[in-house]
Amino acid sequence: MNKSIVLFCLLTLTIFLLGCEELLPLRSDPANYLTAKVQSLYVYNTPKENSLYLFLVFKNNYDETLQAQADVAGSFRVKWYPPADYSVSFVNEKNVTLSIKDIYTGNYDSKTGNLTINPGDSLVLGYKWDFVTDDKTDMLLKFGYFVDKSCSVRGYPNPEQQYFRQISEKQIFEITGNARIFTQTAVLYAQPLVINQCFVSHDNGDWDPIFNRCRPINPSNPCSALQPP
Repeated sequence: MNKSIVLFCLLTLTIFLLGCEELLPLRSDPANYLTAKVQSLYVYNTPKENSLYLFLVFKNNYDETLQAQADVAGSFRVKWYPPADYSVSFVNEKNVTLSIKDIYTGNYDSKTGNLTINPGDSLVLGYKWDFVTDDKTDMLLKFGYFVDKSCSVRGYPNPEQQYFRQISEKQIFEITGNARIFTQTAVLYAQPLVINQCFVSHDNGDWDPIFNRCRPINPSNPCSALQPP
């Protein structure tokens, strides 16, 4: 074969390859393909429940599915910040260890041990807190309360006793959370969540729901029940 033809072919191939390389899009994966966020939800539904739910949400920001062996290990800490003039003589926080059993929502296969998070989806770890701290102190017995004289309820712990529903002053809690969820990933720490809201004291529900219809409790703003309609 003529040397000039060979040289021409090589030059043509080189130009073609360089052109293809320039057309390939640059990969731009997100630096934080998996992020963690703390959320909370207050649930008041006496006499069945008076709890604060803690959630640690891991979101897949990647454009591909994340799937691997699950290795869930982490913790929640919820800490109460009392008023400046309040003398604390008890442990005012709750520390919780998280594991696979605390998966609240998510695609976890218990048979294979695989955890799958599709693009844009989340894994949620959850814990239901009853306001009892590490030293068994019931925080609902430590708050200052307003009396809701428009709502009579059955007493706690004595359901035969009638009294007015009580709604606390605004209370400040800081919730922190962290966890590792895959064997290949490091521990992810969420930004602390600070909540500042009212809560309802222990009670056993409405005394007479037909003739004494209490204003419903808005979980995100229980204080609103103290305001005139």
